[in-house]
Amino acid sequence: MVDWSKPTALFVGRYQGFHEGHKALILEGLQRVGQACIAVRMMNSGLDNADPKNPFGFNTIFRRIEEVMGAHMEHIIVISIPNITNVFYGRDVDIERIDLPPELQAVSATKVREQMKKNDPELHDLYDVWKEK
Repeated sequence: MVDWSKPTALFVGRYQGFHEGHKALILEGLQRVGQACIAVRMMNSGLDNADPKNPFGFNTIFRRIEEVMGAHMEHIIVISIPNITNVFYGRDVDIERIDLPPELQAVSATKVREQMKKNDPELHDLYDVWKEK
């Protein structure tokens, strides 16, 4: 369970195809800080199939994150946020870039979505609803 009083890493993204690169990034944040808040930018109504570029609604994204992160979810909170485009801060906030290995840095959610449209059998069946549309 996330302790609201403890330091928490914040990850902001669309997560339109939560993949191994996202997982590695969040695991690194958990290792550094101990717990994380994954803030999912809602680019549309938050429903599945509302937008071809952002086909997954919050509930689908949340389920995928739960599935991929598994037991780590006890140290993670997932929230939806509006289309945040700028981040400002005052004091006492550390902003760090986490550089992943090149093979993970190269993972692209756009390419994952393209494979889903082709009904790639290796992709997770959680997205079957979207693949059929």
